Amino acid sequence: MKSKGIWVLVSVLVVLGLLMAGFGYASSTSEIKPAKFVYTTHQSDSGFIEVANGWWMDQVTKRTGGKITFERFYGASLAKPGDTARTVGEGTAQMGMVGPAYTPAFFPAWTVVEVIYLSPSPYVTQITAKELLKKNNVIAAEWDKVNLHPVTPLPAAPAIICTKKQVKTIENLKGQKIRGYGFIIEALNLTGAVGVAMALGEVYDALQRGVLDGISGIPYEYSVAGRYHEVAPYCTDPGFGVYGTGVLVMNKNVWNSLDKGLKDIIEEVNSEFPTYFTNVALEVAEWKRLLVGLAEGQILYDMPASEKARFADLIKKPIKKSWIEKTSGKGFDAAKLLAEYESMLSKNMPNDLYTNIFTLIDKAKKELGK
Repeated sequence: MKSKGIWVLVSVLVVLGLLMAGFGYASSTSEIKPAKFVYTTHQSDSGFIEVANGWWMDQVTKRTGGKITFERFYGASLAKPGDTARTVGEGTAQMGMVGPAYTPAFFPAWTVVEVIYLSPSPYVTQITAKELLKKNNVIAAEWDKVNLHPVTPLPAAPAIICTKKQVKTIENLKGQKIRGYGFIIEALNLTGAVGVAMALGEVYDALQRGVLDGISGIPYEYSVAGRYHEVAPYCTDPGFGVYGTGVLVMNKNVWNSLDKGLKDIIEEVNSEFPTYFTNVALEVAEWKRLLVGLAEGQILYDMPASEKARFADLIKKPIKKSWIEKTSGKGFDAAKLLAEYESMLSKNMPNDLYTNIFTLIDKAKKELGK
């Protein structure tokens, strides 16, 4: 009888606990004030980063019972890339996707995540950059200064090179005019190519007219999404790795005004975001583009490790030195921050979930019957 009584008591406590948990959740959502947040980005809604951001927003809407919704402006229709930080910081939009490389003066310490040859994986970059946002006071202060709350990092997939003539070695790049971005431009110049800064919207025509010989500073997905494979069909991955990490941001005043229930929901979605970002938004998008690209005549070259090592030997140290020089005198020890970030990346690398699309070329050809 005593044993039976104990089990009854345990059962009652379990039921009460579940009810309390349920009421707690209901209470947290019931306290959330309905709101529509304006979201701005310079990217299209079809790219993997905005597919992922769309999932993030949809999840917040779903988990708040429809109380929080989003009005989304894509393709720089509300703010240009260099204006997004100001647009969100001033409150014209409540959220946005900021590419720090477009406004490096605002985020000198954060641009450490833009240095190439540090990480081959967007997944590892994302979880490491997220740690950096939380742990590094200098970086936190940069975002505070422009009235932004960083929600989650948004790293690009590894940068590739697509050209009119096939590139298999460093020597093949000599003299070629290649569109780049950020440190990719410096890397191209080191190989003997001519790195060119150019907006993506101008690249297709420039390739068609012979103004450019190729394009880099893009992930593989963009080579097909932007139809660049039609005019620069030869693509390879030289090992640059992750070359840019944007950030999903919220106006700081808006973030501070949110009740705890909504903040908890946002953090819950954030905890699930890296896996979704990598396994669904990124890899599915890249796989789909790979099938399209190969079917339409794109020629991919899986560069051997020995040649990638030659690229790294030529480029890695000068790029790290360049970043340190550019951020010197900005109020922090650049060399120390770079070493800290590299150490954090190394610690997280064993947990990597990302599969480089160039390792799947044979699988894609088999599926296409090639």
